[in-house]
Amino acid sequence: ERTMTARRVLITVPHTYQRDAPYLQRLEAAGLEVERRVGRHGKMTEDELRAALPGVFATLASSEPYTERVFREAPDLRVIARWGVGFDAIDVNAATRHGVVVCTAVGANHEAVADYAVTLMFALQRGLLRNHRLITGGQWKTEFHPGLWRATVGIVGLGRIGQAVARRCRGVDMTILAYEPYPDLDFVRAHGVELGSL
Repeated sequence: ERTMTARRVLITVPHTYQRDAPYLQRLEAAGLEVERRVGRHGKMTEDELRAALPGVFATLASSEPYTERVFREAPDLRVIARWGVGFDAIDVNAATRHGVVVCTAVGANHEAVADYAVTLMFALQRGLLRNHRLITGGQWKTEFHPGLWRATVGIVGLGRIGQAVARRCRGVDMTILAYEPYPDLDFVRAHGVELGSL
């Protein structure tokens, strides 16, 4: 069993850099050295990640590639907390073989994802992009677009993001249809969600 000697936490999520985030303060208050780093061209490459990991025991990860090679060359790494819900860029089997726990940063961004999803719904329904192009091209053209007030929305997956979308849709009095294999029935009842098949 390895003993923990590394004290560094690597954060590769760029939009956390401009925030006075309480979780970063908690890490520093615990005596950990927090390092923020992005790749030369945005997302870190495998080589950039390999160079950044010596002495790092935990990462708050974006979507950089955690491969067998990365794990093999990062003996101090113990935890990857993925900022988001997916593990697409992480070889979880390789992580397990190297004793690295992989988890998500639960609650980190589901509200922002729901905001974005609903923003896109409104933009598509109102023809925002087309109207923007017309107006910036010097044309004012009135077009009819049915509104989203009291429209019907279908949500596939009623987890954290789906529930956050449903709460926003209730704000415009939408009829909410949803597919969820393991529904939170209290939430479904409280928000008037109609469950159905995919």
